[in-house]
Amino acid sequence: MRRARPLLLVLASCLRMVAHAADCPLSQAPLAVSFSTIDAPVAERPASRARIAELDKQPTSKGYIDLGLTQANLQSELTAIFKIARTENGVCAVPVRADVRIGYSEMTVFLDKRYAKDSCEFAAIRRHEYRHVDTFHEVLATHLPDIRFALERAGRSGGFPVEAADAESAKAKALAQLDGALHAEIRTVYADMNRRQDALDTPASYAAVHASCRGW
Repeated sequence: MRRARPLLLVLASCLRMVAHAADCPLSQAPLAVSFSTIDAPVAERPASRARIAELDKQPTSKGYIDLGLTQANLQSELTAIFKIARTENGVCAVPVRADVRIGYSEMTVFLDKRYAKDSCEFAAIRRHEYRHVDTFHEVLATHLPDIRFALERAGRSGGFPVEAADAESAKAKALAQLDGALHAEIRTVYADMNRRQDALDTPASYAAVHASCRGW
């Protein structure tokens, strides 16, 4: 079993001032997008069955008891650099670079504490939970190119340059557009992640885990 906690999104920005102009002199340009990863080590925690059931917010297949649970906290931080130009009515802005830090700030595997670490049962539960760990990483890696493309597309979508009365307002308006593109892709990541993780938690998979040992 597994559960992913909500996305934490952090936004920041930098401004580059350019020469004064009567009208906005800026035009859309290809948005440079870079990625860096957040990759916390997996923490293993012994837990009672009652605690595992309390942590798990999804119903367990009928006839089975929660013996393990994997939780992951997906975090994304978006920073951006904009060019800013003065206009007759205020300022205009266009993004030139977006940097995304994305990954799992926490990954915790809870394992039924009644089984000794050298037991067949412990190994079977742990093996199943690490399939969830691998799936979390695989799904995110699969979607990174889509996130990059979505941000690049947002940068050339026709919504830039943005105009506002002052630099802070222009920055917030421009960030909101990039933020919307990122959030849309993150929602897709979660949908795919839930589908892939659910495919691991089926009566057939639980039966296979149970059949692999005798001491349940």
